[in-house]
Amino acid sequence: MVLIFANPFIIGREDNPPPTTSELRRIPNAMLGGHEMDWVLCKRKKKNRVETSSNFSYAGPLNEVVVAGNLAVRLQDLRRRLEWDAENMTITNIGDEEEIRVVSTDSFKVIDGDPKFDTKYKTINAKKAAEEYVKHTYRNGWSY
Repeated sequence: MVLIFANPFIIGREDNPPPTTSELRRIPNAMLGGHEMDWVLCKRKKKNRVETSSNFSYAGPLNEVVVAGNLAVRLQDLRRRLEWDAENMTITNIGDEEEIRVVSTDSFKVIDGDPKFDTKYKTINAKKAAEEYVKHTYRNGWSY
């Protein structure tokens, strides 16, 4: 598999042309159900298995980057660079007693064409919030 982002290039430079897509495995009829069949092929017995075109070794780290960016936005009240321990999926430089402000209610009214905002905040423990953001506690599903 070719990871295009691993070898960056500048478009239009003759001495460093972009990679070709001929090296990538194409999924026949991808938009007509072929993508789902690509998933089915990876579930075969090991000797006949075909690796998916977008496998978890690519999607997992990409998802981790998205989650880290989300954490940075949610914890920006700390005003520091966050140190991420990928193996344990935790932020290591948040103290036990540190707090962040989060919006508890947010409303507005338009008075004579001018919006008047009424935003209220509450403080929560930053470390517990970060842990919950990373490993969310889901409610029990529906029962019949």
